[in-house]
Amino acid sequence: MRHKDENKIKAIDEAVIDLFMAEGAQNVSISKIAKRAGVSQATIYIYYADKEAMLSHVYLGIKELFDGELFAHVDTTSSVKVQLVTILTNFVHASLRHPREAFVMQSVNDNPSLVSEDAFAAGLQQSKQLGVLYQRALKEDIIRDISPALVVGFTFQPLRFLVTDAYRREQQLADAEVSTAIEMCWNAIKA
Repeated sequence: MRHKDENKIKAIDEAVIDLFMAEGAQNVSISKIAKRAGVSQATIYIYYADKEAMLSHVYLGIKELFDGELFAHVDTTSSVKVQLVTILTNFVHASLRHPREAFVMQSVNDNPSLVSEDAFAAGLQQSKQLGVLYQRALKEDIIRDISPALVVGFTFQPLRFLVTDAYRREQQLADAEVSTAIEMCWNAIKA
């Protein structure tokens, strides 16, 4: 059996991320990835069965990175608001630290057909702590009785816009601006 070269896998994964940023998900092709990674197209097929498998692998790696940071330092015994503020703050900081990866993750979230159904489901499973928090918030009548999609729409999406805008303008986000935005998100969903 052929030995898998971790450096080649990393180069391929980085090429995928670079191309998502430079050309958008719809223009990512195996030939462009191979060229950007400095490998042959045949090499890509040693590591991945097809483009979907490759994008699924990249997505799950990014999801693991983000969810690890998203739930860092979250005390599940603290109030729903404290937990959510911590998660949202972590989301902003992770997105600012990893803007390219955040772009890929959002592209997949906007168009799940880019990856396999199993990969997308696994990505959602990694975020199950959010579902637990959502159920607790509803049970304790802390947030409005709205769907999870609306909760995400009024919390993560405005913050994603704020981070993306700062990235495009090549400007830093002040902590006070982040705190204000998160407080506005909380106010939009609280009961």
